[in-house]
Amino acid sequence: MKNKLVITRKKELNNRLKPYKIYINDDLVDEIYNNEERKVLFFNEDEIEIFFKIDWCYSKRKKIYFGNKDSMDIEVRSSISDALWFFVVAGISLMVVLYFLFDNKYFTYYSLLFLLIPLLKISFGKNNYLIIDVDE
Repeated sequence: MKNKLVITRKKELNNRLKPYKIYINDDLVDEIYNNEERKVLFFNEDEIEIFFKIDWCYSKRKKIYFGNKDSMDIEVRSSISDALWFFVVAGISLMVVLYFLFDNKYFTYYSLLFLLIPLLKISFGKNNYLIIDVDE
């Protein structure tokens, strides 16, 4: 009996040039790129453990149990969404404008706070940087 796992990667601005490495049962099996619609993998096992990796950042490990299903769909995405990048860029831009309007050096320091958001995600949040959504 062959079980089919269909993996889709959400198209994002973030990490668009690098693939997510696919690990199943602690073995590197494949990669999925930003422009790939879907990746199909086949297994003989009824239960697998999957996680993804990019550089030093990981997703949480997910156990997938096929049971009586012969196909499962999962989607992987980054925890830094396009909307979050827009928020960071808009916040920094606003602080730069306020700096020139009010000639206050503290607005430049406040703009650095917006840079902390992605830095915290790739440092302290590195073990939950990629998010796996399973359609059950």
